[in-house]
Amino acid sequence: MLLQNRSMIKAIEFPDKVFTTKEELFKALKTNEKTLIDLKKSQLYKSSEKGQISFLNADRLKDASLKAGFEAKEGFIYPIISTTKYLDSHGDVHINGCFTKTCKEQQGKVYYALDHELKWDSILAWQKDVNMFISSIDWALVGKKYEGQTEALVFEIAKEKITRKDVLQAIENKASDFENSIRMVYHKIVLAVNSESKDYAENKAYFDSRIDDIANKELALENGYFWGVEELGIHKEGSLVVAGGSNDATSIYSKNIEAVLDTSKNEPSDDTQQVKSKIYSFI
Repeated sequence: MLLQNRSMIKAIEFPDKVFTTKEELFKALKTNEKTLIDLKKSQLYKSSEKGQISFLNADRLKDASLKAGFEAKEGFIYPIISTTKYLDSHGDVHINGCFTKTCKEQQGKVYYALDHELKWDSILAWQKDVNMFISSIDWALVGKKYEGQTEALVFEIAKEKITRKDVLQAIENKASDFENSIRMVYHKIVLAVNSESKDYAENKAYFDSRIDDIANKELALENGYFWGVEELGIHKEGSLVVAGGSNDATSIYSKNIEAVLDTSKNEPSDDTQQVKSKIYSFI
């Protein structure tokens, strides 16, 4: 999102500009606030950056140390398509409640696909066989060592309805660190800026109201700004992908498969490190 050294600051929003101070960047963000929001709303995003695949044994959901707002059923898989409260490489944070409207409106209209391809042999589950719901889950259940919970958009799909048995077998055999990815559009976005200048009073108030909810808030504090996504829309499908995108806190749950959870220390992940060393562009 930001690339910084002693004399240069670059940001994803302005790929051809260099800033010498954060205040210069904040001024550019504020001046172009409406244009940038309109641009973000016009983009079709494919985002998978909020976690690796993990397999959850239903018995672990009963563990007092691990909490989820749903119970895995025998014979189903539960792809976690997207999560909230995580600052991604686009500078975006999905806010709790952002999935509510689209989950209701798009129920029965969304595919589970492979690699965002809506082709005959890439449909893993047809629309009528995908039940969407929203659930609060512990970060540990998507392989993250953050405190507290995230709000997840979940697909519930009967294994017998998965059209590609080779893909189902790969999931169950943990053949790769798969991720899930949401194809989405943004409907309501707010710019958050951490500045005491009166020019950013509304942006600062929003920053203060949301900062403590962000799991990787240290990155938000370092950058000094983020985009809060208050409402989004899922567009046609959520996908299983090998890797990629801007959201790596997703996973797949299935009853009677041993959980694979991240046991690393609570340190910045590799993807967070990459955010600090790259200039990203919109997908």
